[in-house]
Parts: sequence; structure tokens; C-alpha cells
Amino acid sequence: MLPAPTPHRLMQRNTALASLFSPASGANPLAMIVAALDQAKEGYLVMTPDGDLEAGRITYVNRVFCQITGYAADELRGRSPALLYTPEIEDTLRREVRPHLEKHDSFVRELSLLTKRGEAAWIELQIVPVDLPPHVARHWVWIVRDISERKRVEQHLEQMANFSRFNPNPIYEIAETGEVLYSNEAARRLSASFDLEDPADILPADAARLAQDCLRTGEPIVGREEGRGERTLTWAFFPIPETRVVHCYAGELTERRRLESQLRQAEKLKSIGQLAGGVAHDFNNILTVIHGFSSLLLSKEHADPAVGQQLEQIATAAERARDLTRQLLTFSRRQMMKPTTLDLHAIIREMGQMLTRLLGEQVELCVACRPEEILIEGDRSMIEQIILNLVTNARDAMTRGGLVTVETSVVDIPPDAPLGPEARPGRFARLSARDTGCGMDARTLSRIFEPFFTTKETGKGTGLGLATVYGAVKQHDGWVEVRSEPGAGSTFDVYLPLSTERREAVQTPAREGKAPGGQETVLVVEDEAAVRQLAVTILKSAGYTVLEAKNGLDAIGVMEREGGRVALVLTDLVMPGLISGIDLGEKLSAEYPGVKVVYTSGYSPDIVGGGAALKDKPFLSKPYTPPSLLRLIRNVLDGVLA
Repeated sequence: MLPAPTPHRLMQRNTALASLFSPASGANPLAMIVAALDQAKEGYLVMTPDGDLEAGRITYVNRVFCQITGYAADELRGRSPALLYTPEIEDTLRREVRPHLEKHDSFVRELSLLTKRGEAAWIELQIVPVDLPPHVARHWVWIVRDISERKRVEQHLEQMANFSRFNPNPIYEIAETGEVLYSNEAARRLSASFDLEDPADILPADAARLAQDCLRTGEPIVGREEGRGERTLTWAFFPIPETRVVHCYAGELTERRRLESQLRQAEKLKSIGQLAGGVAHDFNNILTVIHGFSSLLLSKEHADPAVGQQLEQIATAAERARDLTRQLLTFSRRQMMKPTTLDLHAIIREMGQMLTRLLGEQVELCVACRPEEILIEGDRSMIEQIILNLVTNARDAMTRGGLVTVETSVVDIPPDAPLGPEARPGRFARLSARDTGCGMDARTLSRIFEPFFTTKETGKGTGLGLATVYGAVKQHDGWVEVRSEPGAGSTFDVYLPLSTERREAVQTPAREGKAPGGQETVLVVEDEAAVRQLAVTILKSAGYTVLEAKNGLDAIGVMEREGGRVALVLTDLVMPGLISGIDLGEKLSAEYPGVKVVYTSGYSPDIVGGGAALKDKPFLSKPYTPPSLLRLIRNVLDGVLA
């Protein structure tokens, strides 16, 4: 790399040129220029006498100038030097060169020159005005030194410096002795976050040995993790053998590890939910049979009062089991929803008295809600269950009394906010339940939403409260965030999408008096034999003529034979075979316009793929009772429900 010219060297060069052009030399000046400049190590260009820097013409270029630009001498002679101008040099010549040359001063500047290949070549350019005899004509002489390699090295060094200086990750340079030679601003911020003044204090204790190992083996050491309190740092060491230093890069994995843990938890809960949903669905079929037949028997008179009491015990147990399956279905997001537009603040206000009684005298309730409406789209009973379970959980965490704060707010989550795996940006209603109880450790916190997990004594709880909260919130397209530490209480934040429009609740016809019967013919389509037998028994006892089918294909065959006298089809949504309950209903409605269809399932229609298809259509959730079945059938046949 050639050294930059000094003022003394420039003076020597100008003096040499002046001697060449001096009349006292007694020789042809141009011939002497050619002879001298062809052997020079710099590039030379001579422009026409009195030529303008843009309008003038090139009269001579030497060998080195041709090497720098890529042009042959014949390609440049007679042409304007403007073909060599980059936008930078053209602007510089216009603004800065002329004032120098008008004063007969030489001009020196580092610029880029356009080569024949269209590339920019960095040069040190000196332009010297020279008066040549015999008529004292003004010539411009360009003296060009190629500094491309020096510029490349400078740019590389600047890039390397900027890489370290502006890199958002902490960077260190460590000598072979273990001494820290350099640390960037990110390294200083990292150490300051641990209340350390010296950035080197955050390095691993064996950083010097790691640096020596890197230089000795020539191999990097990466992926080294180190825990500092609740935070996790990762380190990578890369040897630079040429300078005998090691570059060390630091990163923080705390947030990543937290998100990974949350994602694993979400996946685990999803798997548990699928299992719970399947169990609850099958159990609902069993409960339908138990509850249905016990209700039929209770509707009859018994000579022995003890039999009636025993049947009531069976019915009561079935009701309790039904509540448990509903909680499981809520957790697995398979519970039937009846969404309407709800004011979250109004629901909490209306529940206030009940929540106060629930908490008892030792626990104080504080409700901090916005005065204006917070509208969400949801199922009222499920939203009430979320609030009830959160407050109950808070109460159970404060055995010696305390304070439960229930708060509502509207939050805007920006796209660049750090988010958990279930969260997302947007505008949401936030329901917070905060207690001053015993709090939870990390192990307990990781399992609180699992069904049947509880820290209470045996017989004190089912372990479905928070599982129900989790499922209900997910079914409302929201998520739950929990903050807790042992001895510092817990905060549950429930995020729910805000409603964009009002939707009133569907009015259910009154259900008073004895369940009515009828004389029409009803086709029952149900793959579970016991459930099918129950439905047939209920309908026949009410006066209906009943036909049976065990699946969709079987039902189509029955309709082909008996379709003329079938008034209504009661079909399960989920059945074996290629024809689902939805497919069957659509086919029968198209082929038999006068036939009514009622759907039933242990799942929510949205879960089994029938949410849109079953909108505003009659649906009966399992387990159902004989009166609920008979009322719905009668209402549909009478046109009260479509």
C-alpha cells in the first residue's frame, strides 16, 4: 500500500513538470513529456490547451492511466474526459476544481473514476495547470495514483469497526493472556443490566482458559450456556490466529427459554385437551343413557318409596357427572357456545354480590372496572364461569384472608411487543384477577391448567377450575397469562377479543308445564345403541311412531322406504362411515323438503365442523333429559323453531 503524498512530494512533482515544460530545456516539450511520463509509476492524462474540463479533449494518456481505467490509449485520445466521470467526480470538478485552477493552483482530492467496465476505481487525483510554449497555451495535466486497495482495506476496517460498534449483540476481543482488549456498547449495556460496571465482569469465569483453548486448537467454542439468577446467557468464542486474539459473542436466551417452556406447556395442554374431549364425549353418551332412563323411571309411580329415593340419587349423581364432563369439554374447547355481545364490566358488576358471598368475611373484594362498556363476543355462562373460577382460586390461595382485586381494561398490544406463544398483537379486553395469597413456584405454575391437577387436600377440589378457565378463554379466541411468586400472590390476566358489533341473545321458547308428545313419525339416527334405545323409548312413550338407523347410510335406506311418512329426523353429528350428521341433514332437506331435522352431539357444533352449517338450526346437546328432547321435537314440528 503506497503512502499518501505529502505537500513536499507534490511540490517536487510540480517542479519536475515545470522543468519539462520550460523553454530552456531546448527540446520539444511534448516529446519530453511522453518520454518521461511513459516510465512514471502514476497515471497521467493531458488535456487540450485552454480546454474546459468538460468540453476539452484528451491529447495524451500514459500506460499506467490505461491500466487504471481499462481503456487503450487510442480509445481515449480525442475524447472528452467526461466519459471517466462518476457523479461524484463530476460534481466535485464543477464545485471545487475551477476556483483552484483559475488561481493557477493545483487540485488534489481522493475520488472515484469510472472505468471501461463501468466500475468505480478509487484514485488520488491531482490536476495541475501547465502553460506550454511557444504560445503559452494552457494545458491541464491529471496525475492519478491508484488507491483502490487502500480504500478497500479502509472500508473493510471501517465495516469491521462498525460491526462491533453497532452490533446489537455484546462483543468482546480477548487477548491470549485473557485480557479484554475491547467491548462494544451492547456489552456495556448487558453488564449494566446485572449492576456490573466493568463489561468484563459478565464474562464466564473461565473466559481466559476458553480463549487459550481456541487459539491452541484453532477451533471455535460455541453454544456455551451460563445461568445467572433467573437469566440465561450463551457464549461463543472464535479464534483469530493472525492477531492472536479471540472474538467473543454473547447472547441472552432468557426470553427464548421462557417462550419454549410456554410452547411446550401449550402443546401439552393441547394433547391433554384432545384426550379430555374424547373422554368427555364418550362419557356424555353414557350419561345420556343413565340420566335419561333414571328420569323415565322417576316419572312413574313406585310402590316402594325407597326405589324412588334411589332413582333420585342416580339422577343427582348423573347431574354432577354431567357438570364434570361440561368442564372437561370446556377445557378441550368442545363445549357448546351461545355467543352474544356482552359488556364485561356489567357482568362483573352483576356478579359482585355473589362473589362477595363466595369469598367470605376474611377476604375482601375490590372491583376496579372502567366506567364505560367493554364489549366482547361470548357465551355469558362461560364468561361468568371464568370469573367465578378465578375468584374461587384466589380465595383458596388466601387461607388467612387477604384481598382479591378484579379489574377490567382495554389494552393495545403493538406488533413489536414481546409476546408469548399464544398471544398476538391487537386490541383486547383484559380481565385481571389479583390476589395477595401464597403464590406459586415455577413447577406448580407450569401445571395449573392441567385437568385434575390441584395443590389442595384430597376432597377439597376437582382440579378442573383453572382448566375450565383455560378452555373457556381459548374457545373465545383469547389467552391467559399468569404471574406468580411464592409468598407474593398471583395475577391472572385474561385477554379476550373486543366485539365489533352488537348481537342480541337468541330468545329460547318458554319451557313450562309437562313435555308434550305427538303422533308424527320420527327417525332416530344414532350409532350408540344405548343412546338410540333411550331416544326411541322417550319418543314412543310420548306417542310418536319411531324408526331407527345406526348411521347415515342406514338412514338413507330407511328414508327411501319410509320417507313419505317421516316428519322429523333426529341425528347425531358424529357417526362412523363417510356420511356425517351434517351431510345427512343437508341431503334429506334437499330430497325431502317437508322433513324437519334436529341435530344432537356431545360436542359443540363448531368443534365437529358444523358451526356454520348448523347456524340457527335446532341442536340438542348431550346429555339431554326426556323433557328437553320432547320439547325441542315438539317445537320444531310445530314450527316454533326452524
